[in-house]
Amino acid sequence: IGDQRFVRDHMRKQNPRKVIKLWAEKELANLQKMRKHGVVCPSVCYLRKHILVMSLIGDKDGAAPLLQEATLSSSQLSSAYTQCVQAMSTMYQKCNLVHADLSEFNMIWHQERLYI
Repeated sequence: IGDQRFVRDHMRKQNPRKVIKLWAEKELANLQKMRKHGVVCPSVCYLRKHILVMSLIGDKDGAAPLLQEATLSSSQLSSAYTQCVQAMSTMYQKCNLVHADLSEFNMIWHQERLYI
């Protein structure tokens, strides 16, 4: 299961630069798939070689905080939890994806929405 380009034995034989480019391409495809199915995540603005530029989540004052840095009320915490569970469910059931590094350091809280 998964992308055969990333099977361990196959990866050892690849040029490291090519592998990094493949990772960026895979991240692009995963983000597009997530957005297509309604998961709240950044949009991709640009991909060139190994560089993936995503939209800024925030406002004129700067970037929105990571969930770990955000101060949430108990109702906002409950909402963030519900949004996270729904996003993970959608990613698994509709996108065939599992977030392998999900933590409060990899989520953003902005305007009452949780970005994965």
